Amino acid sequence: SLAISSMVAYIQNDYRYNEHFTVQHIPFNLNEFNQNKFNDVISAFNSIQLSEIDTIALSCYIWSEYLINPLSKWLRTNGFVGKIVLGGYQISYSSKSNLPAEYPDADIFILGYAEIALLDAILMDKVDGAPIFIERDVDFSLIPSPYLQKSISIDEKTPNLRIETKRGCPYKCTFCAHRELKSNKVYHHTLDKLFAELSLFKSVNATK
Repeated sequence: SLAISSMVAYIQNDYRYNEHFTVQHIPFNLNEFNQNKFNDVISAFNSIQLSEIDTIALSCYIWSEYLINPLSKWLRTNGFVGKIVLGGYQISYSSKSNLPAEYPDADIFILGYAEIALLDAILMDKVDGAPIFIERDVDFSLIPSPYLQKSISIDEKTPNLRIETKRGCPYKCTFCAHRELKSNKVYHHTLDKLFAELSLFKSVNATK
């Protein structure tokens, strides 16, 4: 997704990447899973050695939230001793005081935009004791393009593309999961980055 790819692009652009740490993204497409979705999710972890991972970050959304606690417990039962990081709408829109009880196996909760916060969580030492809450302001001029950074690969066969020109909303509609909780601001990406993305899209399309 564009959201995950934006976080991956930011992390991979850090000067410590590949020397101090690396990141592997494991996507789950719940529409492709069988009725026993939990077993299908578990099977995706067969490609990694839990003993070699020190941080696992899970996206918590309304359509996948019911899998988070069973997956976290499975990770602990199968020997994962690193940090479990939770973020996404279900975390950001919940009460901080309730989160530790709702997700007892989590070590770190990310509130709000996660580009900088996820990097902080990855670089943080093992959490002992009470879980930690991370909330970071984002300088959108420092967020690289996921397309130019190649955290999203595209070619002439890519059927459609999404481009993020801005993020946030000035309004406070309670039914909406896209409003900006902290300040109700709208954040704009730089025009240089947007034009560079459009130029890339045009060059790919020209190869058809």
